[in-house]
Amino acid sequence: MPVKEVTPGEHVLPIPESLSFEEAALTEPLSVALHGVNRAKVEPSSRVVVFGAGPIGLGVVLFLRQRGVEDVVVFDMSEQRLERARALGAKAALNPARVDVRQALGEAHGAGTLYGWPVVHTDTFIEVSGAARVIPDAIALAPLHARLVVIAVHHEPVAVDFQTALAKEVTITTSLAYPTEFHDVLALLIARKLDVVPMISHRYRFDQFMEAFATARDKERSAKVMITFPN
Repeated sequence: MPVKEVTPGEHVLPIPESLSFEEAALTEPLSVALHGVNRAKVEPSSRVVVFGAGPIGLGVVLFLRQRGVEDVVVFDMSEQRLERARALGAKAALNPARVDVRQALGEAHGAGTLYGWPVVHTDTFIEVSGAARVIPDAIALAPLHARLVVIAVHHEPVAVDFQTALAKEVTITTSLAYPTEFHDVLALLIARKLDVVPMISHRYRFDQFMEAFATARDKERSAKVMITFPN
């Protein structure tokens, strides 16, 4: 079936022979991640925490490191995903079921008080997990003028303590899709400026599609699951 009303170079982009289909398939999730990092307005000196190390979260780590941000802490429940975050350059990758998040961030970024509230000195909180408690917990932990960037889709309303957010002058930013980043990511992949190997956890043939789909839904085991097609 033909695809209509498509503008070449805008809606459809060529894949050069130097780029594999597997690498090209990462353009979309990496574009989501790059838009989130762009919205975060980080500097190399930023102290960042990323909640969630799925494909998008791992892409966020990748682009943070590419921008010179060294102080990146990642939280995820999957040890395999945490290992991938470390491979991409995270300073620390921790399981919140095994460590106290406030204490861990305090040790990594420093801690103090604000108006009598205990805070950490993390300046940028990036939420990619979709867990409802992350947003209120981040606001509770945040210091003055921190930035919270929400990339994950939350399917249910999340309660926000705006009294605390107001007192801390927290900037709450959302990030949706990739309005301008798709071309940039494809160019970076073509130029071999992104190491995407740690993002790929599994490869399946097309005739194993249902098994691949089940694996992709298993957050403990999977990162990016790839489908290969016969030549």
